[in-house]
Amino acid sequence: MKLYETNKTNKTIVYKRKIDGFTDEVIIKFLKTENPTEQQLNRFYHEYDITNQLKSKYIRKAIKKTPKKQ
Repeated sequence: MKLYETNKTNKTIVYKRKIDGFTDEVIIKFLKTENPTEQQLNRFYHEYDITNQLKSKYIRKAIKKTPKKQ
């Protein structure tokens, strides 16, 4: 199920899906740009790093960051 899509700076799509290996649904965020710029990648990874450091029961935990498969 698509939850959110941005069309401005980082052009991301956020999905909520059931994934093998997890008991609950997970949130998946990815860049929808085919060939992102270095600035877009840096911003995306920075968002991951910040999210990973937040400790709150109201914020989903960032589990991993995976590069795009070629």
